Amino acid sequence: MGAQKGKDLLVKMYDGASYVTVAGLRSRRIAFNAELVDITHAESVDRWRELLAGAGVRRAAVSGRGLFKDAASDALVRQAFFDGAVTDCQVIVPDFGTIAGPFQVYDVTPSNTQQADPFVHLNLVKAWASQLTPTLPWLSQRLTSNVNLNDTCNAYWDGETVNFFRSGGGCNNTGQISSIVYHEFGHGYHQNLTRNVVGSVGEGTGDFLAATVLDDPVVGRGFAT
Repeated sequence: MGAQKGKDLLVKMYDGASYVTVAGLRSRRIAFNAELVDITHAESVDRWRELLAGAGVRRAAVSGRGLFKDAASDALVRQAFFDGAVTDCQVIVPDFGTIAGPFQVYDVTPSNTQQADPFVHLNLVKAWASQLTPTLPWLSQRLTSNVNLNDTCNAYWDGETVNFFRSGGGCNNTGQISSIVYHEFGHGYHQNLTRNVVGSVGEGTGDFLAATVLDDPVVGRGFAT
């Protein structure tokens, strides 16, 4: 997507060095609000309400659907969301101007549940693992999840990414089964924590992690249609 292909809005975020384009957004809602400061008192002329000029708190809220510019911008926005960070942003509105200031990203919802489910589950299990091993560098790195691969009834960790198959052949979409997502994450967690890639040990680690996170001894519940 070219930087100017956003239907209505162009969103830029400060990355610590400069403002970088992160997304094109079709706006659903742009709202401006101001909280007035009332200074009416007993001696106000004819008891008319008096307001303090220039003292109100102004707010702007923007929501919509769109596309991230690239993987780096995707990561920047999502990190701001999970950190709860207040980040300097610019929202460029054609024929209107630029809305600039500190913004907080309060919702990032992928539009496809087959993408959203692994995204949510992977971030949940990363947060869980971070409580056990907060200094493990791998947990702070971007983890790629490939979904809807053209095969069925399986999922796998390839040493760098987690991969999930589409539904079919009597099986549900493996990226939408939380314990399978946790199991595949467990392979990566085990590999990066111990540098041990023995398959059988990794399988056991993945099962143990999934069962522990869910407090459920059954791994793969919901696998079959």
